[in-house]
Amino acid sequence: MQKSSHPLSRESRLAMDQARRIANDNKQPSINSLMILLALLQIKNSRVQHVLQTLNVRVDNLASRLVATIKLESKENTQNQESADVTAESTSVLAAAFAEMQSANRTSVDELDLLLGMLEQPESKAGNILFQYQITAEAVRGRVDAARKTPVTNNSFVNEKGFLKRAFRNGISPIFISLILFTIAMAAFLWLGIGNNPRVFMIAFIMGGWIVSVALHEFGHALAAFWGGDESVEEKGYLTLNPLKYSNPFLSIILPVLFLLMGGIGFPGGAVYINIYALRKPTYRSLVSMAGPLANLIIAILLIAPFKYFPFYLVFSFTSESFLKAIAFLAFLQITAITINLLPIPGLDGFGILEPYLPPELVGFAQSVRPFGFMILYLLVFVDSPISDMFWSSIWTITSFLAPDLVYYANEGLRLFLNL
Repeated sequence: MQKSSHPLSRESRLAMDQARRIANDNKQPSINSLMILLALLQIKNSRVQHVLQTLNVRVDNLASRLVATIKLESKENTQNQESADVTAESTSVLAAAFAEMQSANRTSVDELDLLLGMLEQPESKAGNILFQYQITAEAVRGRVDAARKTPVTNNSFVNEKGFLKRAFRNGISPIFISLILFTIAMAAFLWLGIGNNPRVFMIAFIMGGWIVSVALHEFGHALAAFWGGDESVEEKGYLTLNPLKYSNPFLSIILPVLFLLMGGIGFPGGAVYINIYALRKPTYRSLVSMAGPLANLIIAILLIAPFKYFPFYLVFSFTSESFLKAIAFLAFLQITAITINLLPIPGLDGFGILEPYLPPELVGFAQSVRPFGFMILYLLVFVDSPISDMFWSSIWTITSFLAPDLVYYANEGLRLFLNL
């Protein structure tokens, strides 16, 4: 997706969130400048409305024209797919708005900067329409100082207080709850040693547990983004933990499961689309990337507890060995997923953590490499080579460091899972 480190004010983030909703409503994959302008006009009591009204612009008429133009373009563009968060012309508008912010020695791009950015880019769609209404950058610039002294009365902004309550207001998906119950049931069968073929229950437990962990990984990204200011993740259903709501089920669910079945490898999924322009500051982009592996780490700690910590160690010593092999192997998968995800390869979370702090030249190069990220990962990790050997050796070393007994049970669990 398109990346930017432009710091947005609360009002600008609200506008970008609204622009994303407009794009979704019109089945468009990207936000264009018309959607941003319409969003600015739809915010109640916005400073943009105030400035335009002082210029004798009929705001309702302008908004109606924007709605009609967006609908017309959506009919002409029948694509319905996830793509960059913003179009190229919107990126130029944001860059111009950022320049306005810098020239005024302020620390964030507000909604008036966005308006000026459109006017400074007359070739943009929004800039063209504003020009037709005879609105100029000079006229707006002469009114922004007075407008910025006007207090913002709209309070429907994203804020950190009580975000957990708001994040879960749509509840948890019944599909996710069913997965949890299924995994627990398979774990109970293994614990009690039911049946003559524990491998069947083990495979079912691992598959269920792995899909649950992948869903929690993606949920971690979404929750961090929601906390950082991106409300679009709620609309997309990411906060319900429903695996089917992820934008790319193939990358998030199917591909990790295929890798698991083929080689017992904890390949990380990754298909949560974040509106990075809605995030409060670049630090939140790092936190969003970090949150997915953190979810895997929490799961790994819970699974490792029976092999390391009292009284879990004592209690679990009375269960079946098949159960211990199953949870050890699932813990090993979490360790593998964390390690792979933290590799600084474009497209993986490790690079996402670093990206906000890298020079623009390097980020630009990484963007060109990103489409080949999976191929690079495959060559480094999955093709037999000294680098691959070193990687997997480090995985087992980490596993041994976390809990010495875990190595034996995880290895046995891997052999049982693959029927070796």
